[in-house]
Amino acid sequence: MTRGKRAKGGRGKQDTKVEALITLGRERGYVTYDEILREFPTIEDNVLLLEEMYERFSTAGIDILEGGGMLEDTSADTVLEKKKLQHRRADAGFDSVQMY
Repeated sequence: MTRGKRAKGGRGKQDTKVEALITLGRERGYVTYDEILREFPTIEDNVLLLEEMYERFSTAGIDILEGGGMLEDTSADTVLEKKKLQHRRADAGFDSVQMY
């Protein structure tokens, strides 16, 4: 009896993590492999759960993408700031002498 309760409790925790990933994916339209691995570091030991997650992502219209490093900051503010810096560098590179 105790064993069954543990299995249900473990499954409930997994479902909560999967739901969190689905919510994140619906907001952005994608999740990354790194995000899946952060929530489920040993997912390769539970292939059935992985297949179920892929099926749920597919049904919800969520893409699974390769991401950067696990410590990479991908918040919207950081991404916008990087784009502004890239744009500014491109404009600053013009030399009027080289244009002639």
